[in-house]
Amino acid sequence: MPYVTQTLRDEIDEEIIHLVRRLKVLAQDKQRAGVLNYTITQILTTFYQLPHKQSYAVYNELVGVLESCKLEFYSTFVSAYEELKSQENGPIVGLNL
Repeated sequence: MPYVTQTLRDEIDEEIIHLVRRLKVLAQDKQRAGVLNYTITQILTTFYQLPHKQSYAVYNELVGVLESCKLEFYSTFVSAYEELKSQENGPIVGLNL
């Protein structure tokens, strides 16, 4: 996310590292998805002061943030992985029936 300055990223990253280390201890392998979902939900609702500051604008912004996160993650990680696998295994081609 190039629009977040490196100085701000460095400060945020320090906090994230501490949080993730603690969550890994708490989560155990079988609960990772649930712990991550709960943590993200709590961060969003606390950051946006929900349910006290409810409005369509807030919910719309929040959903936009989540969608942007998904797209950023996909373009940064999943797309590169899919390209690697396509090179290893060949591209998907349609079948002629």
